[in-house]
Amino acid sequence: MDAEGLVRLLGPSRVTRYERGPGYLLLVPPASGVEVKAFRERFTRLSTELAWAFVASAETEVSCRATALGRPRGVLRKRWSWEVGGEDAGKLKALLSDAASGEPLATLLKKAKPEYVFVRIGEGELLVKVVKMIVNPYAGSLREAYDLAWKLALALADGLRKTER
Repeated sequence: MDAEGLVRLLGPSRVTRYERGPGYLLLVPPASGVEVKAFRERFTRLSTELAWAFVASAETEVSCRATALGRPRGVLRKRWSWEVGGEDAGKLKALLSDAASGEPLATLLKKAKPEYVFVRIGEGELLVKVVKMIVNPYAGSLREAYDLAWKLALALADGLRKTER
């Protein structure tokens, strides 16, 4: 699948404009202050591993670096547990236990099933990378993965704004 095909599949409600570059595809969803970057220009099939990077404005200058690792547990069923470490791990742990729009952030992480989430806040920007997200070969799964990761970025930005007040 090429970049244009991916944009068409996600639809105008999720992508208002896009820009291709060497090794990346930048998607702009209809939300102010948010950009989405997919680190792969050519998508050979829908079941590929996607690497999204979501940038959302946190509106405050803070220094926060933490990593949440998801590891599959169990033989028949994959269960995800999260280890949070880094400079401001306590802050991220508190955010993960809070609810965002009625849905805990930990639930969003489990649904998105990323290999890791890296959160870096500085100069008022929040960068959330969801790497190696496995997407089933169905349009619904691709849209759901996109929406969940985007929602996670916005929820973390909102949570960090609240903790800084």
